[in-house]
Amino acid sequence: MRTTTVLIAVAVLAVTGLAQAADSYSTDFETETIGLFPSDPGWYLAQWWNGGSGTVEGTVEAAPGGGQALCIVFPHDWDTYPNSNGEVGYTLDIGTTDGSTATVAFAYDMYLTNGATLIMAGDYNFDAGGVYMPDQAENANKMRIESHDLNDPPSLTDCPLDEWMHVETTFNAATDQWTTSVSYTSGSGGGTFSGTNAEDVTGEIFWGGWFFEYIADGWDPVVYENAWYIDNFSVSVTPIPEPSVFLLASLGLPALLALRRRGR
Repeated sequence: MRTTTVLIAVAVLAVTGLAQAADSYSTDFETETIGLFPSDPGWYLAQWWNGGSGTVEGTVEAAPGGGQALCIVFPHDWDTYPNSNGEVGYTLDIGTTDGSTATVAFAYDMYLTNGATLIMAGDYNFDAGGVYMPDQAENANKMRIESHDLNDPPSLTDCPLDEWMHVETTFNAATDQWTTSVSYTSGSGGGTFSGTNAEDVTGEIFWGGWFFEYIADGWDPVVYENAWYIDNFSVSVTPIPEPSVFLLASLGLPALLALRRRGR
């Protein structure tokens, strides 16, 4: 009887060790109040550089096509400042999870109303599959994944304006592997890209950018109004079990099977 109890205990430890819970958050902004910043305390707004610049703004607004979405705007009070910048982001509380041995998965829909705003989005460690779209007219509709170097060839060349795009990213800090998929209904339809990045998972996802007066003036027609919508956002961080947990599993699960056979 004692042997049976020990075997059951080992098996339970193995199973519960493998089933470590993920920290997660998701929202479609439908229950938020129009005109206000999202209510969950994980949301934040931050300016990248002051120097007389304007600060990015974020409020929940009516979404293109219906429903509600987070609307990110870069102000253009050119009589007061020559540019505006910053980011809106969400920080998931991952508690004691070791970011060096965890995976993060996040997804969102985005809708960009013009290409005169430089935008970047992704994990706090941008190089883990982040997306980047520059603001020069000659680079309109071009997106780079992971890189923000204009000398690198664009990953996609037909990203649409005034159309919803869907972005999904996964990053495994233990293996350094990331994958980002971008999809939309027009043109090429998007693509899937992958690479490596030697950083830890933080649980922080951001959407940020710059809006310059001289860039906006250079577009034909001149573009001052801008809105970047984010919707259907989800993020989860999952601990990766230690090798010792798998050892327990190799001992415990066969024990459960043996007990099951013995009980027949």
